[in-house]
Amino acid sequence: MMHGLQEKIIGLAALAVVALPVSATWANNVPISLTSGSFNENMVVGSNGDYSDLTATMDSGQALNIDQYTWYEIGLNTSYPTSGLPMGTTFTSGSNSATSFTLQTAGTAVDNTALIIAGGDPGPTSATLTLAAPAAYSTLALLVGSGGSTTMQYTINFQGGGTQVGDFAAPDWFGVSSPAAYVAHGRVDAFGNFDQLGNPTAPALAEVDITVSSSLPITSIALVNANPGTANARTAVFALSGAPVPEPASLAVLAVASGALLLLRRQRRVGQ
Repeated sequence: MMHGLQEKIIGLAALAVVALPVSATWANNVPISLTSGSFNENMVVGSNGDYSDLTATMDSGQALNIDQYTWYEIGLNTSYPTSGLPMGTTFTSGSNSATSFTLQTAGTAVDNTALIIAGGDPGPTSATLTLAAPAAYSTLALLVGSGGSTTMQYTINFQGGGTQVGDFAAPDWFGVSSPAAYVAHGRVDAFGNFDQLGNPTAPALAEVDITVSSSLPITSIALVNANPGTANARTAVFALSGAPVPEPASLAVLAVASGALLLLRRQRRVGQ
């Protein structure tokens, strides 16, 4: 009879765990879908080699000085086929194995690949990342690159009107601390001239982590360049990820599973 009760308890605990959604057991930073308007410029040359699609560069921002360098997609340089950024794919951050990022596609005139917040060059000094669907996250991770080290101020907007404010340092694409989130091992200008090919540490993208203080759903993240008017102080955001907060129903299921396993332990002690 004891064995039958134990089997029932084990079955209850197993059903409770199986009933959990993936987000309830995943503590990693997973890619967050953003609205199409969250990205305002194309600063990545696609592997198809169409340089006319560029609307900004990392070196000159939205001023688009075509002799300045920027990013390019893997496959553009056939002599260094692994150099560049893995556009349109999801990859694991090199600086945090618990974080994955998804990059936008590149190679057409309609592909905006990044959100640029300008410094001393033309362009807006503030911009907003808007979530496609509001959701709660315990941490956020931004994938950033900067043309000059920049301080960015952020405001996390929660559903219902609450906010969280703070700031973070966005390192220059040649000053990212190792290990970087992603190293491109090369850059290119709009004339097709490559530079820094094979560089083991740059140009690079950095992961910036933010701990979220509220369990309310997040609707958007407003960013402001704290160095307006400063030359080479532009920042580009390429992706956003976050660790989902389990919904109340998921927490209840976890409580059932924990209670069932605790009861099983007590029954085993009694039976000894």
